[in-house]
Amino acid sequence: MTVNDIKKLIEEPCNPNPVEWAMNAQDIFDELDMLNNEVIDCINSITFFNGADNYNNLLIVYLKRALKKIEKSSDIKIKGDSVVMTKENVFIVYSHKHADIMREIKEFVRDNLGFEPKTLDISECTGSVWDAFSEKSQDCQKAIIVMAEDDKVVSDDSEYMQARPNVFIELGYMIHKCGLNNVTIVCSENCNIPSDIGGLIHVVYKSDRWTESLRKQLNR
Repeated sequence: MTVNDIKKLIEEPCNPNPVEWAMNAQDIFDELDMLNNEVIDCINSITFFNGADNYNNLLIVYLKRALKKIEKSSDIKIKGDSVVMTKENVFIVYSHKHADIMREIKEFVRDNLGFEPKTLDISECTGSVWDAFSEKSQDCQKAIIVMAEDDKVVSDDSEYMQARPNVFIELGYMIHKCGLNNVTIVCSENCNIPSDIGGLIHVVYKSDRWTESLRKQLNR
């Protein structure tokens, strides 16, 4: 999303057609966490009627509010022409067996989203790993939990791969610290997700447009 994207929606209403224009606006509001019921009702009305002056004008008002939010908010900045969420630090939980996944996510988050990603390297710890983990994540407002195939679990009638136990412990800690809505799981395709956390928002690593899904979750 760029500032010019928003300005173009304001200056060229219903371009290329009312429905696509409204859907493009919806993506903007979603990224800025401004997709409330009023905006949704307005967009739904435009798509239902294929454009209507009163709803079109109302959506333009909402778009102008979005521009004002970008100018005033301390959590949003302009990077070039791009609008990125900023200020908040993101802690990435991972097992060292899958440090390659962590590095790819860390690079994407830092270079494309404006967050400051933090991780814990056990080799740097001089005392308790838990104390180092707690200190390192202290000022983080969001968390990404990397779950990949670390351990094979064999039961009477099945076997599957799941993340290391410490990943689950740190997941629970970050949910308590940051809140459920600020924690996103990135799981590999063949990693089992326990049923009690299966309902949490997660992104499947290397799935179609997985980085776009991750961006949307972090910008909630």
